[in-house]
Amino acid sequence: MYTKGRKILGLRAFTLAETLITLAVVGVVSAITIPNLVGSFNESAYANALKKAYSSVQSARKSMPTESGCSPDDYECAD
Repeated sequence: MYTKGRKILGLRAFTLAETLITLAVVGVVSAITIPNLVGSFNESAYANALKKAYSSVQSARKSMPTESGCSPDDYECAD
């Protein structure tokens, strides 16, 4: 029993055109958002690495007076 439009044997279903349009919209939205997400992830990883390096340098700078007896800002102090 074929009737008009979407009803085939009394069941409702999506047409091929509706499915393809939906897939196209999902593809466009993902093509726009995925590069932004990847870019923000890379920036976040870079910022974390920079903070870790800065922390290491500051830790080494703070421990310098205890190892050499000089303050970090004393340029005239010789080893």
